[in-house]
Amino acid sequence: MSDSCPDLSALPPDARTSVRRLRVARGRALALVLGIAGLLAATPAAAECFRYGPAPVTMTGILERHTEPERPGGGAPQTDYFLRLRSAVCAVAGPSDAPGAQARKGVWLVQLVPRAGAPDTLAPRLEHTVRVRGRLLSSSTERHHAPLLLEVEGLDEGG
Repeated sequence: MSDSCPDLSALPPDARTSVRRLRVARGRALALVLGIAGLLAATPAAAECFRYGPAPVTMTGILERHTEPERPGGGAPQTDYFLRLRSAVCAVAGPSDAPGAQARKGVWLVQLVPRAGAPDTLAPRLEHTVRVRGRLLSSSTERHHAPLLLEVEGLDEGG
């Protein structure tokens, strides 16, 4: 026998049976604990939910820029900035939100709306992890290329 399993032959038969039952129970308990730990590790965390509206929110992700080709009928190519999130988020619409605001879930990509006339502070940070603060909006037109929009009020590198 191995060193971790002492010889039970010196014990009375009832004691040997009790020790064997304890070993089986310990093995089952360990399997149960490991199984639960595996389930917890495999279960994704609940998505963080944001509210639309005037209160600013902060989101962290990789800054990207996408250019849509020229549209049929003569529209110029369109370049927009996006935030590719670390994990999916959701947005909830309340009664005081704009009529077109829709509840969203499983969102990984957010279109950024820089302030009109503001200097381009986004381009130097392309492909970097950034924290963006701003007002969250629901997409509402064909010009919007992601389910959520974030009007940029502030930007920090890192996250």
